[in-house]
Amino acid sequence: MGKIKILESEMEIIEAVLDFNNDPKVQRLASYYTNQSIPEIFKISRKEESHSAFLAWLFTPTANHELGNVPLILFIELYIRCYHKQEHRFSISQELEVAILTRTISIISADVRTEVATAKGRTDIEIYCNVSIPGSAIEKLRIIIENKVYSKEQNCQTQRYYDYHDSSRARNGKGDYIEECLYIYLTPPTNNKDADCPYFVHLTYQNLLDYVLEILLVRSNLNERTRFVLNEYISSLSVPSEYINKEGKTMKSKTILAINEKERDVLQSFWGKYKSLVIAALTAISLDENASDEERKEANSVLQSVQKFEGKKYYRYSIDNQGRYSVGRVVVELIRRYININHAVSLESINNIFQQPVSGKLALTLAEAIKENTTPKGSKGTCYKRYFTEFPLVLPNGNEIAISSQWGNDERFENFLKIASQHIPGCEVKRIV
Repeated sequence: MGKIKILESEMEIIEAVLDFNNDPKVQRLASYYTNQSIPEIFKISRKEESHSAFLAWLFTPTANHELGNVPLILFIELYIRCYHKQEHRFSISQELEVAILTRTISIISADVRTEVATAKGRTDIEIYCNVSIPGSAIEKLRIIIENKVYSKEQNCQTQRYYDYHDSSRARNGKGDYIEECLYIYLTPPTNNKDADCPYFVHLTYQNLLDYVLEILLVRSNLNERTRFVLNEYISSLSVPSEYINKEGKTMKSKTILAINEKERDVLQSFWGKYKSLVIAALTAISLDENASDEERKEANSVLQSVQKFEGKKYYRYSIDNQGRYSVGRVVVELIRRYININHAVSLESINNIFQQPVSGKLALTLAEAIKENTTPKGSKGTCYKRYFTEFPLVLPNGNEIAISSQWGNDERFENFLKIASQHIPGCEVKRIV
């Protein structure tokens, strides 16, 4: 990629503007982002209570969406998906996890509550399910959701919620637990901070869109009213919005909670075609003496971020014409394949064979990798994420390992591919971006 091309001649700018004005994709984006959704019209699209109310409706099996338990089942499956990416691992019962993955868990009933006052604070969403799991003593499932849109966690509230709900789990006459609890911390994708309590699994609104809402929209038996409600809600997630705060003031939020796949594709295409024009506009604003200091400062800040982004090579790759992986994820997937075809493989043999391209060890045990990622380094005491602990690999002996994420050097990656080609037969890696 190298340096960014900036439009210099008057003719270049005129042609770019004319292309922009007549591009159907631009017109579609303009229509999509200027037509307000119902939550935006009522200025509630960034109110946490509004999102909690929508989710309560969606997860109530008897609600008039006529989807029954399906949204709640998809949400629980999303929990399992994100649970295995959590760095600070903890255990839910294996029988519950297996029942969720095999869909042998039956939700007999579900009581969904919002803004529930407890001795430890007000919980955003609580879901109490009566369930049946073949061969298991578990009869109840409780789901606790702490929902954050623009606010931050305060006073270790997730730890207080965990202490309260864990201590009140149902038991049978013998004193054995018959209730499992799932704890969820729901935030915008821009919020990378996990909950203070390690028992809360971090989900984002983008996860919710990708693995619940989008799946519901393609159902053939979805009634038109429910489809309309889902589309309006999804639309409200994808644009910056205004909201009325608790003091009654109208506030502007720049936070985008999620973008659906169709709009992501259009926006990526838009950026690829018109980034030079966007950069020219930002440059003009940053140099305009008639613009306010705030406008110039913001334009310059965005311009610097774009230049930094464009200066890096963010290539994506396919493996055997499948998938869309970053460099580091290619390494993870190839090592996964190596493990699958070598039943005697060990951590030591992986490091011995593939060690050459990286500084430091290519693979660590998962526990060591988590410690490495969370140990402060240098004089500033900064933690650096050096291993893909969210994508653990399982060795034949059952031990979990994590692979290095340090692949910024092109030559380093090429060296790895040469070694991999000798040990992983019939595997083709192609650059697709």
